[in-house]
Amino acid sequence: MTPKPLTPDLAEALRAAGGEPLAVIDPASQHVYLVVDQAVHERAMNALRYQETVESIRPGVDGMQQGSGITLEESQRRTEKAIRDFAG
Repeated sequence: MTPKPLTPDLAEALRAAGGEPLAVIDPASQHVYLVVDQAVHERAMNALRYQETVESIRPGVDGMQQGSGITLEESQRRTEKAIRDFAG
């Protein structure tokens, strides 16, 4: 996406914000947006992706800790059986 140039008054408001997010509003839709430095946005998105990744594996880790997991050998045995069954 090509960055859009700021108007002089928005550029001044960003400088005055001292690195803090600047809330702006779209007068047509009344949606409020936050203008932040690209590096800040990238760090926040990386942190969010990390959190989502951790949360997605948490049920598996909890299950393993409760003893409901299977060994690697059992997993391999089941996989090989499924392949043989599929091949017919």
